[in-house]
Amino acid sequence: MSLTLLLLLLPSISICYNPPLSENVKMVVVYGKPLEFCANPEKSEENWANCLQQCWKQWDCVVVSQLSDGCEYFKIQEIQKVLKLDSSSGHKVGIKISLPTNTCPRDTEPPPLFGNVSSSLIITDGSDNYYKSEITETSDTWNFNYSMLKCLTDIPESYTLLNGTYSGQRYQMNLTSPFYPGETFFMRGKTPTYGNQFTISFVKFPEKDFALHIRLYFGYKSLNTTDISVWKNDKVVDLVNDKVNPYGCEEDFVIRINATNTVVFIYMNDYPVLQYTLEPTVPMSEITNIVINDSGHSYQQVTLYYIGWTGICEISLPTNTCPRGDTDPPPLFGNVSSSLIITDGSDNYYKSQITETSSSWDFNNCIHKCLTDIPENYDSLEGTYTGNRYQMNLTSPFYPGEMFFIKGKTPKYRNQVSISFVKFPEKDYALHIRLYFGYGNLNSTDITVWKNDVEVTERTVENQTNPYGCEEDFEIRINATNTVAYIYMNDYPVIQYTLEPTVPLWDITNFVINDSNLPDQQVTLYYIGWTGICEYVPLGANTI
Repeated sequence: MSLTLLLLLLPSISICYNPPLSENVKMVVVYGKPLEFCANPEKSEENWANCLQQCWKQWDCVVVSQLSDGCEYFKIQEIQKVLKLDSSSGHKVGIKISLPTNTCPRDTEPPPLFGNVSSSLIITDGSDNYYKSEITETSDTWNFNYSMLKCLTDIPESYTLLNGTYSGQRYQMNLTSPFYPGETFFMRGKTPTYGNQFTISFVKFPEKDFALHIRLYFGYKSLNTTDISVWKNDKVVDLVNDKVNPYGCEEDFVIRINATNTVVFIYMNDYPVLQYTLEPTVPMSEITNIVINDSGHSYQQVTLYYIGWTGICEISLPTNTCPRGDTDPPPLFGNVSSSLIITDGSDNYYKSQITETSSSWDFNNCIHKCLTDIPENYDSLEGTYTGNRYQMNLTSPFYPGEMFFIKGKTPKYRNQVSISFVKFPEKDYALHIRLYFGYGNLNSTDITVWKNDVEVTERTVENQTNPYGCEEDFEIRINATNTVAYIYMNDYPVIQYTLEPTVPLWDITNFVINDSNLPDQQVTLYYIGWTGICEYVPLGANTI
């Protein structure tokens, strides 16, 4: 494979690849009757064959129901449920679906799903508006859910800052649809300090097929270049190195990447585009994730402002309200408000609530915001835990990259403090840190792992430095990869500890301070928290 630096300065472009329309669209006739639907559907006095033909031809018709004197048509959002009936009822409906081939499946599995859990139909009104109608079933009904497929075309003019500095941590975006030819990835951020690097990977998991792996060096190993490679089953297939890295350290950047079936184009701000020939055995269309800083090493650093791609689409359409023409106009259709909870495909979740006045639609936007560190302003616990333990319940897993933080005051001489990451009721201690302050004449730190309340002795590390004195204010932060925990005690050198794979951190249910409830376990707590503490925070209001 080869990589060419084009001589012309090409503009940074973004191609929005429209979602593929459903093929082999058919009208499948079953015995049933509309159960939940909008009032006054469009009616016709045509015969049944013509009714089926008309619904098939009309782009937004999804169901047609037979009447004694004709039929009635149901468009997108106009029907929510169809009641299943048998032939004795005499009631028929035609449901528009997309079949895997141009011929009807055999009758071994009943229509209209033919043994599938669901069936999706992607249609368009002929402009840039795309809609999805999805059918599922219960024992009694066929259920319809609708979405509008509206995709990003580039970095939005207004976006919520990720504001995340990923130092030794990776950022992973799950793809919900294929990265088809013509799709564009876009990323905005700030490059790292000297002596570091960052990577952008287009990966298929669990195979670890890297269809595209870009590494930018910023003084790491004295390099200031760009490498591009392809990996199959975690083994390198092709590597092109020593290409230009146009950025300096701590510099704002925008990177866009799009591709055909065979060639990828990498746009870095307004610098000459890099063109790279793809490996056909590792197609971009099969990737499942886009990963920043794949290895999670301490020298992999980048500050992310925004990350996205043209496959971020789909707005759910309400199924409990009906469009009512000019009497109750869109987008609220007579409702006081409408709320939408969406994600950008990563760990960011947003809530958009729409209200209206006589002259405008007003948007109140919130982000599901999680703590990133000890807040500047917090309510002090002001609790001295002498022979008592403090326990925090986790409401979500402690995934790799999460951060725990605690602020307080160390105990008096001849006491100790413990910090435990525990899974109850098994009493699995994925991480158990004990700091001695003259207890047993020790002034050190021990780190252990326990499984079913039994110490895993091969993981025991004793007599590590305890940097604190007695009755001294302290801050401790702890985060981890899949295999290593990093323990930060104020500004002292970080302690690295190899985790036990049979007692994973993401399985823990509680953080526990002073687990044993002994009188020699003492600490004064000001604050304790972690990055899994989240809530919806207003982003501000906008009006159109």
